[in-house]
Amino acid sequence: RDDPGTFNDMNQVAEKIWEFCRTKINHNGLLRFSKLRITFGLAMICRFLPSSAAEILSRPLDNLVFRTPLHLFISTLEHMETKKMIQDLSVVSGDDLIPAGQFEYVLHDAS
Repeated sequence: RDDPGTFNDMNQVAEKIWEFCRTKINHNGLLRFSKLRITFGLAMICRFLPSSAAEILSRPLDNLVFRTPLHLFISTLEHMETKKMIQDLSVVSGDDLIPAGQFEYVLHDAS
């Protein structure tokens, strides 16, 4: 939907979650809540991904194709590999291309 004030892209949603949680996640009392940490980590990853990959990672589990969050992650990585979105360069050109080193850092940081 393109209504004012709505989100039309999963990266925008992840960005808003990340902005909201960034200051709160650092509070020692919240570090113990694993659901918040997982949500925060996924938001960090989705914020970095091209929109098509972020959309796959943010799909709900359906007990058929995406039985676990790991299936979603595998599908996201397969999509990015098939579309050659991960590049082995420090500087890439193109909206859907991401440097492998930066992607590795984001995954490490999110974990």
